[in-house]
Amino acid sequence: MGVDTKGFVLTPVKDALLITGLAAGALDSLIREEAKLEFPGAGPRDDASKKRFGEVEARMRPDSDMVQLRFTFKGETRQLSMFFRCDCDHSEYGSRSIGFSLGLHGESELFVTAVAHSLSMLGQAWVDRSDSDDIGPLRLAEAPLTVVGAVALGYTNVLCLERWLSVASLHGMDAAATETLMGLPAEKLKDVESLSYEQLKALVDSVPVPSPDFLEEYHQRIFAQSSRPTAIR
Repeated sequence: MGVDTKGFVLTPVKDALLITGLAAGALDSLIREEAKLEFPGAGPRDDASKKRFGEVEARMRPDSDMVQLRFTFKGETRQLSMFFRCDCDHSEYGSRSIGFSLGLHGESELFVTAVAHSLSMLGQAWVDRSDSDDIGPLRLAEAPLTVVGAVALGYTNVLCLERWLSVASLHGMDAAATETLMGLPAEKLKDVESLSYEQLKALVDSVPVPSPDFLEEYHQRIFAQSSRPTAIR
């Protein structure tokens, strides 16, 4: 068996489409950042860029309650698997969970951390850099993301705000828990269903969302790599 980088989030929410959308959005954000660095000024349909970087394609596997997220990063095809029926795997941490894994090489820890962060609005997020060592999973150091934060970071669309309110209602969240999930006070949430796209966008833009530390560290690292002088052979 291969060695994997794994993560999981403790949550009773198992909405596969919403959760897959968040995870794919987080991965796509990282892919676009690296593509812009390697191909500055190139459009998304540039042939050279497309061969090196391909956005996420999701494949649902209802027979096994899983989703496979395939993407291309630096010319290599990667596949991150998400598991929606894995509660027993993480029972020592919580009763309900969603798990995900990616082969341990390249930027596997970054990708798994990004997915964990994107889902951290739903519950505690954990990352295990290697499932073959004795360290075990570590709780994500970042503050939990909010729905507004996910929109600001490009992980999901502003039109999903109403759907996330439905998720909060379905799972019996009280007003305080709903505010925490959404990242907006109750007086602003009550009008979400009646707002236009432009009004929703303005609402999200009015909330400051700092870039996560792991993204800042990644940006600094790739900038340092791009700034290194190329050796003359």
